[in-house]
Amino acid sequence: MTTVTPTVSGGAVDTWSVTPALPSGLTLDTSTGALSGTPIVVISSTIYTITATNTGGSSSTTVTVVVNDVIPSSIAYSGNPFTLTKD
Repeated sequence: MTTVTPTVSGGAVDTWSVTPALPSGLTLDTSTGALSGTPIVVISSTIYTITATNTGGSSSTTVTVVVNDVIPSSIAYSGNPFTLTKD
Protein backbone atom coordinates (compact mmCIF):
# COMPACT_ATOMS: atom_id res chain seq x y z
CA MET A 1 0.00 0.00 0.00
CA THR A 2 1.05 3.59 -0.43
CA THR A 3 2.09 5.05 2.92
CA VAL A 4 -0.69 7.12 4.49
CA THR A 5 0.07 9.71 7.15
CA PRO A 6 -2.60 11.08 9.48
CA THR A 7 -3.46 14.74 9.97
CA VAL A 8 -3.67 15.83 13.59
CA SER A 9 -4.96 18.96 15.27
CA GLY A 10 -4.23 19.95 18.85
CA GLY A 11 -0.97 19.16 20.60
CA ALA A 12 1.95 17.26 19.17
CA VAL A 13 1.67 13.47 19.34
CA ASP A 14 4.31 11.63 21.38
CA THR A 15 3.32 8.05 20.48
CA TRP A 16 0.91 6.14 18.27
CA SER A 17 -0.62 2.71 18.85
CA VAL A 18 -3.10 0.38 17.11
CA THR A 19 -5.47 -2.31 18.34
CA PRO A 20 -5.94 -5.05 17.41
CA ALA A 21 -2.57 -5.80 15.81
CA LEU A 22 -2.43 -5.01 12.08
CA PRO A 23 -2.30 -7.95 9.64
CA SER A 24 1.15 -9.35 8.87
CA GLY A 25 3.06 -7.07 6.53
CA LEU A 26 1.34 -3.82 7.55
CA THR A 27 2.86 -1.51 10.14
CA LEU A 28 2.03 1.60 12.11
CA ASP A 29 4.97 3.95 12.65
CA THR A 30 4.73 4.71 16.39
CA SER A 31 6.53 8.05 15.88
CA THR A 32 4.53 9.46 12.95
CA GLY A 33 1.30 7.45 12.86
CA ALA A 34 1.96 6.48 9.24
CA LEU A 35 0.44 3.23 7.97
CA SER A 36 2.51 1.34 5.39
CA GLY A 37 3.62 -2.04 4.11
CA THR A 38 2.51 -4.91 1.96
CA PRO A 39 0.01 -7.28 3.58
CA ILE A 40 0.85 -10.97 3.31
CA VAL A 41 -2.42 -12.42 4.61
CA VAL A 42 -6.00 -12.13 3.38
CA ILE A 43 -8.43 -10.60 5.90
CA SER A 44 -12.08 -9.64 5.75
CA SER A 45 -13.23 -6.15 6.72
CA THR A 46 -11.63 -5.40 10.10
CA ILE A 47 -11.84 -2.22 12.18
CA TYR A 48 -8.63 -1.01 13.83
CA THR A 49 -8.44 1.68 16.51
CA ILE A 50 -5.48 4.02 16.18
CA THR A 51 -4.61 6.10 19.23
CA ALA A 52 -2.43 9.23 19.44
CA THR A 53 -1.05 10.04 22.89
CA ASN A 54 0.83 12.92 24.52
CA THR A 55 1.20 14.22 28.09
CA GLY A 56 -2.26 15.79 27.90
CA GLY A 57 -4.01 12.49 27.13
CA SER A 58 -5.05 10.59 24.04
CA SER A 59 -7.39 10.65 21.07
CA SER A 60 -8.48 7.76 18.88
CA THR A 61 -9.91 7.12 15.45
CA THR A 62 -10.81 3.98 13.55
CA VAL A 63 -9.77 2.69 10.15
CA THR A 64 -11.23 -0.25 8.27
CA VAL A 65 -8.88 -2.57 6.40
CA VAL A 66 -9.71 -5.30 3.88
CA VAL A 67 -6.97 -7.40 2.28
CA ASN A 68 -8.12 -9.23 -0.84
CA ASP A 69 -6.40 -12.21 -2.38
CA VAL A 70 -4.48 -11.86 -5.65
CA ILE A 71 -6.67 -12.46 -8.70
CA PRO A 72 -5.75 -15.67 -10.58
CA SER A 73 -4.10 -14.93 -13.90
CA SER A 74 -2.32 -16.60 -16.78
CA ILE A 75 -4.34 -19.82 -16.79
CA ALA A 76 -3.02 -22.46 -19.18
CA TYR A 77 -3.48 -26.18 -19.80
CA SER A 78 -0.43 -28.13 -20.87
CA GLY A 79 -1.01 -29.89 -24.21
CA ASN A 80 -3.76 -27.53 -25.40
CA PRO A 81 -5.32 -27.99 -27.95
CA PHE A 82 -6.38 -31.53 -27.12
CA THR A 83 -7.02 -34.19 -29.79
CA LEU A 84 -8.97 -37.08 -28.28
CA THR A 85 -10.20 -40.43 -29.53
CA LYS A 86 -13.58 -41.83 -28.57
CA ASP A 87 -13.44 -44.82 -26.15
